[in-house]
Amino acid sequence: MNREKFILFMDSGVGGLSILKNFLAIKVDTDIIYYADNQNFPYGNKNNGYIGELLYNIYLNLSNNYHISLISIVCNTASVSALKILREKVSIPIIGTIPAIKPAARITKKNRIGIIATSNTINLDYLPNLINKFASDKKVYIKSSEKLASIVERFYSKSEIDKILDKELSYFKNKDIDVLVLGCTHYSFLKEEISNYFKNKVIILDSIDGVTNRIIDLMKDIDYSKNHNRILFLSKSDNDASAKYQEISDKFKLFNKIIIEDLSCQKV
Repeated sequence: MNREKFILFMDSGVGGLSILKNFLAIKVDTDIIYYADNQNFPYGNKNNGYIGELLYNIYLNLSNNYHISLISIVCNTASVSALKILREKVSIPIIGTIPAIKPAARITKKNRIGIIATSNTINLDYLPNLINKFASDKKVYIKSSEKLASIVERFYSKSEIDKILDKELSYFKNKDIDVLVLGCTHYSFLKEEISNYFKNKVIILDSIDGVTNRIIDLMKDIDYSKNHNRILFLSKSDNDASAKYQEISDKFKLFNKIIIEDLSCQKV
């Protein structure tokens, strides 16, 4: 087993890289593993138990070879679906990613908030509970979208993205919202395009800063090595996917090793 202590980031694909990039800008030397379960993308149409099993298998298989001290589920769908399941089985600290309802409720001036997320995130009790807790006195408009995650994961062209954004966001056009919560980490890669769609008159909120700060806070109690060891695991690869992940890695200086191995369905 590697002696270094790793933080494990888990997502169904590229979405959580938005959080990882933000984290590494602050904690550049931390040893990390990012597991992109692109074999099972998207998580948005899968049930809780199945997602929980995928994440648990990934952790168990990785922990055979790496000393994992903290897990960050950098996926909204996986967090609302399987965070509780994983915490019942794993004893190390686990951080989830939840829609930024609380800050949205704090900053809205019109008291009209939009939320866009995957079907799983919307259909579970977690989201209504957040709204009741932090935004019960606000008008909240909710829209499901699997397509926005797909255009990021599949690296669509700009013209295709603009066309799909127009279709997916038109629901909010006449709702007079002044804040839109992005309930999927994949969507964070579209923040600029989404802001442009609303002519920069709507504040676009995601969970990047909140999750990053929480990871850093929990790291204080763990003595991490600083060998700059960053590993990307892909559960599936084709030439296009490998090239795109490598391109993102090079652009943001994320990883020094890429491994192709599907650990999501391997029993330990």
